[in-house]
Amino acid sequence: MLPLAGPAADFDVEVEGLSSALRKNVEARLSILGALKAETKDNPLSDRRLRALNRSAEKDIRSALQPYGYYDPSIKVAFDPEARTAVYTVAAGPRTIVRAFDITLLGAGEDFAPLQTLQDRFTLKVGDPLRHKRYEADKSLLTQAAFEMGFLDARFTESVMRVYADEQQADIDWHFDTGPRWDFGFITIEEAAVDADVIARYLRIFPGDPFSPQAVLETQFALNDLGYFDKVEIVPEREAQSDGQIPLRIITTPRKGALYSTGIGYGTDTGARMSLGAEWRRLNRRGHKLRTDLRLSEVQNRFIAEYRIPLGNKQGEQLSFTAGSLNEKFDTGDTLKYELGVSLDRTPGDWQRRVYLNFEHEESDLGEQQQSSDLLIPGLSLNRSSLDDAIHPQRGWSLFADVHGAHTAALSTTTFLQTSVQLRGALPLWEGARLLLRSELGASFNDDFNELPASQRFFAGGDQSVRGYGYRTIGPRDDSGEVVGGEYLTTASAEINQTVWGNWGAAVFYDVGGVDNDPGPRLLQGVGLGMRYRAPIGYVQLDVGYPIDRPDDGLRLHIGVRVGL
Repeated sequence: MLPLAGPAADFDVEVEGLSSALRKNVEARLSILGALKAETKDNPLSDRRLRALNRSAEKDIRSALQPYGYYDPSIKVAFDPEARTAVYTVAAGPRTIVRAFDITLLGAGEDFAPLQTLQDRFTLKVGDPLRHKRYEADKSLLTQAAFEMGFLDARFTESVMRVYADEQQADIDWHFDTGPRWDFGFITIEEAAVDADVIARYLRIFPGDPFSPQAVLETQFALNDLGYFDKVEIVPEREAQSDGQIPLRIITTPRKGALYSTGIGYGTDTGARMSLGAEWRRLNRRGHKLRTDLRLSEVQNRFIAEYRIPLGNKQGEQLSFTAGSLNEKFDTGDTLKYELGVSLDRTPGDWQRRVYLNFEHEESDLGEQQQSSDLLIPGLSLNRSSLDDAIHPQRGWSLFADVHGAHTAALSTTTFLQTSVQLRGALPLWEGARLLLRSELGASFNDDFNELPASQRFFAGGDQSVRGYGYRTIGPRDDSGEVVGGEYLTTASAEINQTVWGNWGAAVFYDVGGVDNDPGPRLLQGVGLGMRYRAPIGYVQLDVGYPIDRPDDGLRLHIGVRVGL
């Protein structure tokens, strides 16, 4: 029985004998139900009109069942205007089966194997129950596939579905004319900011290749990702097509040459903080870039300038020169570091690879140790990720690995080798919930740990490490009890996020971590609850952590922002 509102609310319409899905489609098609729903006090339905609508009900029911393959239903009508009821008892009957499905390809694609085998991907096959929705979906699949393969003028010259209701059989016959298969023609690049040959390195379309809308889209994405342009248009010039080729015109709209940024914030690891940044997106017509970034806080002050020269044919492949300084304050002392570096970024396959060489001068005062060191550090880092969303991932993973070192024979005051691996993941749980997993392992190998500068030692504790403990307060201590860092690091975390309302959510977490001068450090535990806000820049986090292994320290508040994993 379907409830109604309005003047005819006392008139009941029932559809019996069908499954839920079929009944819903029948109710949506019944004219009498539609009229009763639309009835108003000012425009009531007369008995004469109800009788007329009832007479069309059988036709409506048959029409509603046909898309599901039921062409020979049995329908009983019990219409009683005095009792204010209409009952339609329906037996859907046997389902119509696809008996034959013949496709004839015409035109240049007549013998084109990818189109000939496309029928294997159809959702409707011989022997299947007839479903109109699948029939239309398969027509769209063939049309779209032909278009993506370069048959831009493909069309159906005949598409017939013959239904033999008394036999419960259906025959499908398609004639599909592919027309010619087009290739990419000459490509014209219109630009006003970067040399055309620089842009050409990032093209995914080449003259003579089969025309592919997907390749056009990939080229548009690649050019947009470069950061040079506000807008990229790729226009096929069909009016100029000839000899089976379609010329293309790439039209670019440059971005502003420079971008300036400022920011203020607060994090429990850093205290109050502010940042000033500038990026010159196009220093010249070769696409060179310059970025400067100044970050000031109660704990850490950092400046870096980076000059980038694009290389290769992928966004992010570049040669970079950097210069910077870092001043960091700990509870046990502070460090000051100056650095110069050069790095080469490449993307072989799915991996992002960086080969780098840094020269660092560092002065540190940790606990009872005072140091001055020079290091020439070659290194290699690898990064790979698979995320459904780069900023707010619900599913995916990322892996970062790094190995670097120095030697006294090469402009360095100490010899060491250090490796570290970070693995993060996200898994959806139930509606609005996700599980976040994080782990980090690190190891240093050196003859004299006391000569290892602070920037090359491991510490744990804080917003991005083991919550419930202070920033970098987990690690070996010197004779005075001050934390001075260690050679081996192990941390892990599990967190459940649950959306509560809108962009607001809650979290529960369990962190463990330890640092020692021997492999397998003792792991300290932290647990807690948190609040999350989903902002455009990532997740704003407010956590309250409890240090299980240092209960006398009490609860600790952690505030920060998580971007991605």
